[in-house]
Amino acid sequence: MGVERGDIVAILTPRTNPLAYAAQLGINRCGATFVSIDPVFPAGHIQRILTDATPTVVITDETFANVLKDVGYPSARVMTNETLMNGTFLQPPVVAGRETSDLAYLIYTSGTTGLPKGVMIPHAGISNLVASDIEYFDIGPGDRCAQGSSLSYDSSVEEIWLAWAVGGTVVVMSHEIARLGPDLVTWLQTERISVLCPPPTLLRTMGCDNPAEALPYL
Repeated sequence: MGVERGDIVAILTPRTNPLAYAAQLGINRCGATFVSIDPVFPAGHIQRILTDATPTVVITDETFANVLKDVGYPSARVMTNETLMNGTFLQPPVVAGRETSDLAYLIYTSGTTGLPKGVMIPHAGISNLVASDIEYFDIGPGDRCAQGSSLSYDSSVEEIWLAWAVGGTVVVMSHEIARLGPDLVTWLQTERISVLCPPPTLLRTMGCDNPAEALPYL
């Protein structure tokens, strides 16, 4: 796609789409920076992020390509799931040189205190966080990490890269599962989830009296 080291690439897909995870890996592999945009954001919020981040290209799927048209983003700079998978752009993998100070991703605040603000996260920052989590929680290749955060939130990066950094498995919750509350315990048992990073509100609604017994993998 002509993306080079230092470029910014936006990802506009639901977190339930495998393309979102392949895109993160591919973007960082070529030395570029990703910014994940949740498709449920209001059109004005999406437009502000695109205007501020000025991505070289936006990766999306056919469902949300129209969202970009609605906010006036040029379709020539949009790559959809269908386009990416037809083989036209498949090339031998290239690993770009990068420094720990290079940006891994951009993350935008919600804008509740004004306009959304872009926060620039270098590779060193997320690498240090993941490395310390791996050591503290003793995570390894056999672990299965639940991914329930919006990809536009910082916590999703921790969930995803905790697993990838050790060869573990990222298990993506559906939107329905992420809102289950008490019934989430059954899903955690069935999926043999060993790593869960829930917001406090979700943890409280689970109502699990004896987690050690009910969730032996966790």
